[in-house]
Formats: sequence, C-alpha cells, structure tokens
Amino acid sequence: MKKTVFTVGLIGALADISDAHLDAITTNPYFSLKAVCDTNEQKLQNKFNALKNVCLTTDYNTLLEDDEINTIVICTPNHLHASMTIEALKANKHVLCEKPMTISTEESTLVLKAMEASSGILVVSYHFEFFPEVQFLKQELSRFSPIKRFHFISSEHLSLTSGKEWNFVKHSGGVWLDWAPNALSVLKKIITENDNSNSFKILDAKLNSVLKLDIETNVSVKLILNHIEGELHIDWEANKGTFVAQTIFWDEKNTKITLDHATNCIYVDDKKIWNGNDSRYRDVYKDFSERITSKSSNIKSALFHNKLIDAVFKTVT
Repeated sequence: MKKTVFTVGLIGALADISDAHLDAITTNPYFSLKAVCDTNEQKLQNKFNALKNVCLTTDYNTLLEDDEINTIVICTPNHLHASMTIEALKANKHVLCEKPMTISTEESTLVLKAMEASSGILVVSYHFEFFPEVQFLKQELSRFSPIKRFHFISSEHLSLTSGKEWNFVKHSGGVWLDWAPNALSVLKKIITENDNSNSFKILDAKLNSVLKLDIETNVSVKLILNHIEGELHIDWEANKGTFVAQTIFWDEKNTKITLDHATNCIYVDDKKIWNGNDSRYRDVYKDFSERITSKSSNIKSALFHNKLIDAVFKTVT
C-alpha cells in the first residue's frame, strides 16, 4: 500500500526555529519539502539555493495557490499566525503552526471557524510536550502519589539586537504569550491530559519589564489548574549564556520531581534518575502526520491556552 506523502510549504524559513522544522521534514518519510518562503530574498537564496526541486519565494500566497502543496508550516512572528493559518485553511491545506496559535481568544475563534469550514487539519506545535523527560515521566507517573503542586520556571537572555526584535513589539505579546504555551503543554501532558474540565483560577499575576518596554519581559503567575495549585515564572532578563527551563512537581508525599528541559534530565529530590536525548521536532511531525490521518486537531488545547493567557492579561490591566 502506497504511503501518503504530505508536500510541505514552509513560511518563515529564516526563523531560528525553522531549522528544527526542516530537520523533521527531511527525516520523516511522510513529508516532502516543496517550497520555502521568507521576506528576505537574499538571505533566502543564500541559505536554500542548493536545495533541488524546492521553490524559493518571498510571497507566501505562492504556497497557498500551489495545488501540489497540501501542507503549510508557519514559523512567522506571533501576530501573523492567525491570518496565515486562516488563509491556509481556506485553501484547504493542512497546517502546522508554531505556538502560540494566535495572540488572542478572539483570533482563536476565527481560526476555529476556518478549520471547521476546511478540509485541512490544523495542529499547533507544542514541542515541549514531546521532550523525552516529559514522555518518560508520563509513562512512569504511577511510581509517585498524585501530583499536588507544580512550578514552571524559564529564564533566558533576549537582547534587542538578538535577531528576535519582533518579540519586543507589542502585538507579538511579549514573554507571557510566547512562553506560556510551553509551560501549559507540559502541565497538560502530566496532570490534565485525561481531565476534560480545563478549569483554572488566577490567584495572582505580575507582569513587568526591566527593559522599560511596552511589553512584559518578566512574568510571575500563581494559579490553580484543574484543582492543582502552582506557579509559573518566566523571564527574558537572565544573564547572557544562561538558559533555564524546568517543570517541578510535588506529589502528595512531598516528593520533588524536577524535569530539566534544558538538559532533558529528571531529578527526584534533587538526585538525577534519568536523562534522554531530545529528538528536536521529529516527534512533533510524527504526531502531525498521525493527526492528519485521524483528523484530530489539538485546537482545543490551543483555545484553552489562549483563554488562560488572556485571563492573566486581564487580571493585571
């Protein structure tokens, strides 16, 4: 039986995250790269000119109008996700969109309507939930008593001259919109995956910017998520060269379980018990192909994430 091959057009090909997508596309037999798009024509040519039988373009409409392309991958700045996803769905393409799906609940509602009217399937890329330490803990969770508390912390240095200047534009949402989906996708995988209530309560939220910008670069949120209390601390103000990304759980026996996403290790009461190798985005694309085949979008998770993210913004304004 001949396997289905999804022909891909990648929008935002010069984004730093696009390399992980390209690796996953070219190593998965169910995907074939057909076109790449970005607004900087010279850099696009320099990076991709050696690729054979791959169209290079600065106009993403070229990808949407190409009947040979049935799958669109979106790696553009956050504020473009909604409009590009909607247009791709209207063209009946399957879509893998980088998180966040949109920058507001209102935009997410429009995306949902577009998907319901399309023959394409939308999947939002939550690669943190595919990290090996997350997958391992999910499988081994029965070793511990029920989770009673959680704490997610992320810290990295993001300079105004880092090549990610779009992060600091108000409509791209800042650190909370950019990083909250990572935290929430891990929490969903571990503590809420089998709970359809999707309930939350914001206890406290502080959004700050030491850089004196009009978007937040440092966030602290206390919340109850599906009856479990926890905290999220996320910032873009760390010292250069440092990167921290951890999810910490405490079970009812007060056992401390730390998932170190920077090194893909697991610690129990600060003793390392396991480490694995990150597959980058390869597991994301495996899941994507399976979701296309089974017609099972993860848009409900994306809608819930937007609802919670919006609730925090409203709490502090």
